[in-house]
Amino acid sequence: VLDRVGIPDARRRARSRPHEFSGGMRQRALIAMALACAPDLLIADEPTTALDVTVQAQILDLLHTLRAETGMGLLLVTHDVGVAAESVDEVLVMRHGAAVEHGPVGTVLGTPAQEYTRELLAAVPRVDEGRGDPARPDAALADVARAGAVRGEAADAEAPDGDAPGAVASGTGVSGAVVSGGVSGPGAPGVGSSGPGASGGGPRVPAEVVLEAAGLSRVFGRGKRALLAVDDVSLTVRRGETLGIVGESGSGKTTLGRMLVGLLPPTAGEIRYAGRPHTGVDPAVQMVFQDPVSSLNPRRSVGESIADPLRARGRDEEYIRGRVRDLLERVGLEGAHYDRYPHEFSGGQRQRVGIARALAADPRVIVCDEPVSALDVTTQAQVVALLGELQRELGLALVFVAHDLAVVRRVSDRVAVMRRGRVVESGPADEVYDSPQDPYTKQLLAAVPALDPETAARRRAARREPATA
Repeated sequence: VLDRVGIPDARRRARSRPHEFSGGMRQRALIAMALACAPDLLIADEPTTALDVTVQAQILDLLHTLRAETGMGLLLVTHDVGVAAESVDEVLVMRHGAAVEHGPVGTVLGTPAQEYTRELLAAVPRVDEGRGDPARPDAALADVARAGAVRGEAADAEAPDGDAPGAVASGTGVSGAVVSGGVSGPGAPGVGSSGPGASGGGPRVPAEVVLEAAGLSRVFGRGKRALLAVDDVSLTVRRGETLGIVGESGSGKTTLGRMLVGLLPPTAGEIRYAGRPHTGVDPAVQMVFQDPVSSLNPRRSVGESIADPLRARGRDEEYIRGRVRDLLERVGLEGAHYDRYPHEFSGGQRQRVGIARALAADPRVIVCDEPVSALDVTTQAQVVALLGELQRELGLALVFVAHDLAVVRRVSDRVAVMRRGRVVESGPADEVYDSPQDPYTKQLLAAVPALDPETAARRRAARREPATA
């Protein structure tokens, strides 16, 4: 079964431990485990969550091939509408535990009959929509950014912490999807033109450079085991600008982000803040981490976590509590949430806490490492809209590290594409997306799920050709 799911050298790798596999390989192993009993039905619960677009495409292609070869049925549970469009014959849309709409995938996604389904589709970021597209109103995004977390996110958004993605073996030959999102009211928006980096579509006057990296490299290990994770990367970030960094898992995105913040020292190269060379952590550059569960101490209240940068500056307790309450309200939570613990919040709300903690240091630059990777599309929209609102109010520069190319295009002024530690292509976001020059960039864009089932089928066939060559 390991060989069937595409794990190379399966006989030897069967003895490997999970930590020796990449995220995509671990997901393949889970599918193999489910296939071992030759099931008539495979239930795949968010099998591609937090995987980059190329690995996601590989997993979806694998499920499609297995279904065609074995005749088993597939029940796919996902919050990613594009994944459903690529993989299934029928769709069931759910909200608050009830079925909202059910039918053939082309009908439901092409001409939805229910308002909630239309709202869910409207919230999906599309890779062919640039930052300046007037697809969604600025006011609606701002309203969601301020109120979405408190109003409905806890009920509608992510599953509890225990509901991890996976694949479980349970008509044959038919696939269906259960799709659910977090739309909490009429007109809930997607990632629109008021997100980070939005400027109404007009050209920007060049602002001051607040962060600069020159020739950054980072090596892990020594000798034959040495791994060059980042290789001679140079970039600049200006005040009020959003720089998107995209690439597959293992391309060096997170390592680069951690060096920019000062959490990792570069093996070579230099980082400059406001024109001055700097090493170590600087309060002017903060980070919003990918996983708000592991980045918040479960034994401390969220207020105490946000207060850490203020205590490091020697502020008195009265000032700290007042400032933390202000920050909680600014990110769409309540000041009274100071004494609550991380497990009392939804995933989107915890991400807001992480943003508040980054703001506590009064930064000029925030590095966002996959800040919306495991959130449903409407919660993504709320978090990204919040970042955009804060950026406009405070003049922040953002470095937005993500593998979701559609989200990155909607939020970014400029984009850098990374592969194997190097930047293979960079430039204005619309130019990189509309006219990619590097073959790797074209490959990434071709792997983005399409909402149209016919387009998805053509892309799957095109991906299969180089795979067998």
